[in-house]
Amino acid sequence: MTRARLLNTEGAALQYRDNLPGATESFEAAIIAGKRTGRTQDTFFAYASLAFVYYLQGRLHQAFSLCEHVIS
Repeated sequence: MTRARLLNTEGAALQYRDNLPGATESFEAAIIAGKRTGRTQDTFFAYASLAFVYYLQGRLHQAFSLCEHVIS
């Protein structure tokens, strides 16, 4: 397993425990780790998860911008 995958798992666990700031940190770290190792699937999952956390926090503009960044 890569570091990106472990950080994604941690982020998901924190999200389910309603620790959204912690989940944000984990998903941001997973994006960095995924880019560094070239793990496209893990990076994409981290981006999607981070956008959802932004949505849950009411940060809709950031969620939308992140989604636009990923699909462009």
